Amino acid sequence: MSLLGVLLYLRGGGAERKLFNKCLLMFLLIWLPMVFSSIDSVNPERAWKTTLLYLHLLPAFYYVSSVVQQRVAFDFICKMVALFCFFLVVDGLVQYSFGTNFFGQPLKSGLITSIFYPNQRFSLILAVLFPLLVYYLRYINIGSFLKIIILSLTVVVIFLSLKRNAWIMLLVGASVYAYFVYRNKSMLKFKKFSVMVATSALLFAFLYNYNSQIQSPVHDSLGLFSVELSELDKATNYRFSLWETSLNMVRENFTLGIGPRGFRYVYKDFASQDNFWISDERQGQTHPHMFILEIIVETGLIGCFCYLILLFILFKSLVALNKIDGNGVFIIIVLVALFPLNSHLAFYGSYWASFTWILMGFAIPHVKLKSFERLKF
Repeated sequence: MSLLGVLLYLRGGGAERKLFNKCLLMFLLIWLPMVFSSIDSVNPERAWKTTLLYLHLLPAFYYVSSVVQQRVAFDFICKMVALFCFFLVVDGLVQYSFGTNFFGQPLKSGLITSIFYPNQRFSLILAVLFPLLVYYLRYINIGSFLKIIILSLTVVVIFLSLKRNAWIMLLVGASVYAYFVYRNKSMLKFKKFSVMVATSALLFAFLYNYNSQIQSPVHDSLGLFSVELSELDKATNYRFSLWETSLNMVRENFTLGIGPRGFRYVYKDFASQDNFWISDERQGQTHPHMFILEIIVETGLIGCFCYLILLFILFKSLVALNKIDGNGVFIIIVLVALFPLNSHLAFYGSYWASFTWILMGFAIPHVKLKSFERLKF
């Protein structure tokens, strides 16, 4: 896609160059702070490698945004992604019920992984794409009852994954989508959405009552309301220790940060002696496990400021929509993928960065950048 994006740019006319300008301006909000922070990073080799390799996402992002300008292509890809989500739900339920999925891949420590085995990325992907599944089911003639069952099972299987960050992303995406349905006075659709939520809650309550694996993370999460640091640390899966160390890094590198992906190289230098991630011969962590902290730590306040501008552009573009269509749904999805409190994969890591910028390509038609579009590149 990166190669095709370069070719498309070289052959493109005025309309294509205008689209590229929009893509470039959004991309630079993340990439330029990476360049600045790499100049004086704690590990220049790793920082520059990450920064320069990140560049290939721009033409790939541009290529996707160009392809989905064609409505037929956009609708077809959305259909395939929605069917993929449905497959993940069924595959995950099969794996949870029988111990292996359709491909013979087992549970990982009792947790659903589906086709992502042995990595626990199943619920993260499904939670981010949930608004698309909701949107697409509106146009399938299978009856309201079956639609509610499909969405309820999707919610339940995300909860069964026991990934609390996936729970948060699901809640954020579903809440924003429900708000826009309500704002457009689609009361019938809002009532159906409410029935789906109630059904999901009942199914989850039933599973919670009979499954000790689910009870454990829910019980641990209650520690977030504790004033005891040890309980708070445990409730966040010992991420509080990471965040405390991250703040120590910020105090000494608050302008430009320590450089992309430099967190692991200086973790021990800024961690306290009783830090969980260096006790018992642990080697620290690779990233802070919170997007907003990772950005401040690795690209400084400049990177954080540019990131917030990007979120503001997306949010403002979403609010400006009269109704949620396919591209609007992808703005919600991108906002969930970029949510500041996400605490799973690394923000500057290749996996989540690739996923996010491809999703951004679907959202780009409704992104408003009128004040910048006169610029020529």
